[in-house]
Amino acid sequence: MAPVGLAHAAAVAGAAGSLLLAGGCTGPEGAFTALEPDAYTRQVLQADRPVVVYVHKALCPACLALAPTMAELSEEYAGRVTFLKVERTEAGDLRGMWGIRAYPTVLLFLGGAERNRWVYERRKAVYREALDAILAR
Repeated sequence: MAPVGLAHAAAVAGAAGSLLLAGGCTGPEGAFTALEPDAYTRQVLQADRPVVVYVHKALCPACLALAPTMAELSEEYAGRVTFLKVERTEAGDLRGMWGIRAYPTVLLFLGGAERNRWVYERRKAVYREALDAILAR
């Protein structure tokens, strides 16, 4: 059985993640937009700006640890980068298409092409460096 603190944190994070997946959300949870299963082409491939897709798994400790970083980055880059958050069970065929084998996985797309991929990366500076380089083009 998980310690009470971890179980509580996981439940809170899971509830926050569900809210984020329900639609756009701005606030302490970040400025995420739901990745709509039938709108992948429009939201990612045809996007007019860089797109970060944060693929996570409910109650995954590494995913829970990365969530605040993704939320902070989504606020910091709001209006310049689109941040999409999708839970593993919601990703469906996209997981196979993207070759997702571990969680959390973060993908950076530009012009419909994958430019960067991170697995288990928690350092905000690593994401900032990649985003700043893409935006400087």
